Amino acid sequence: FYGYSQIRVERRLTSGYSSATLLVVTPIHVDKREDAAVIVKINQVDSILDEAQRYEAHVKTKLPPMTARIEDKPIAPEQSDLAGIKYTLIAGYDRVPKDLRAIMATWTPKDIGEWLKNELFPPFSHSWWKQNRPFRFQVWREYDWLLPPVLTLEFSQKEFPSNGHVIRMPIKRAKLRRLDYGDVVAVENFIVQRVYPDRNTIQLAVGNNTDSTNAYKIEVRGVNLEENTYYRGEVVENLVGTVWQTRAQQLLLALRALEPDFDAQAEKIPINNEEKIPNPILAYEGLLDSYVNGTLCTIHGDLHPGNI
Repeated sequence: FYGYSQIRVERRLTSGYSSATLLVVTPIHVDKREDAAVIVKINQVDSILDEAQRYEAHVKTKLPPMTARIEDKPIAPEQSDLAGIKYTLIAGYDRVPKDLRAIMATWTPKDIGEWLKNELFPPFSHSWWKQNRPFRFQVWREYDWLLPPVLTLEFSQKEFPSNGHVIRMPIKRAKLRRLDYGDVVAVENFIVQRVYPDRNTIQLAVGNNTDSTNAYKIEVRGVNLEENTYYRGEVVENLVGTVWQTRAQQLLLALRALEPDFDAQAEKIPINNEEKIPNPILAYEGLLDSYVNGTLCTIHGDLHPGNI
């Protein structure tokens, strides 16, 4: 709220299913003039920056009238783990936002269905759901980021050996599978996705502006963040580390922690007394390499009653 003398927090809003704090805030000038109230969203830095990035890339130019819009760039103080962002406030004269969750108890299921069909769907479908096109994608581009990091490295400042392994785009998945504990790896031209000061760890992924952004996550632990400053979005031209853990090892440890009544490394695992299925932690690689034919359009990634 640069340029204002003070602000007044009107109320706290329900924040849906995230850990974010939502506040209705009125900014006030030095001469006591009040500007329109806004919604302030406060959350972890990465969550706020991701939200702003998605808004700019996918939402900003496609919103129907009477929908909340981001007003300014997010604010992320360097010395804080929190960041904030401002949205326009869509509300009545009382400045109390009305959402579907607040009125669901007073409507019948038929009323809700009719309202969604006749009031919500038409304006959004024109610029979102109905603007679809055929799309064929490789599964790993969409789902690799949901899995543990492909590698967890221990940061090293030693000279890179002649028998070391270099990881750069384009990624060769078969090469990643051959790496094991203790191997020396140099990562080139990856993007900093996350910084974890409390764990002296950074998370890298393949470059921005590619269709595989956020894929091939690599965690690097043991980084002295006081001597080596990394910031989100930074291109790391070269970073050397030794393999501490692979994705396969993390998945195996996670499965064993469940204390299964079968061999965690078996090619097939039982689902009942008669049937067996491929072991997911061994078979997922084949699924990631497959293709899916479908359609592509803009959707709302968090469309629940509190957001309508």
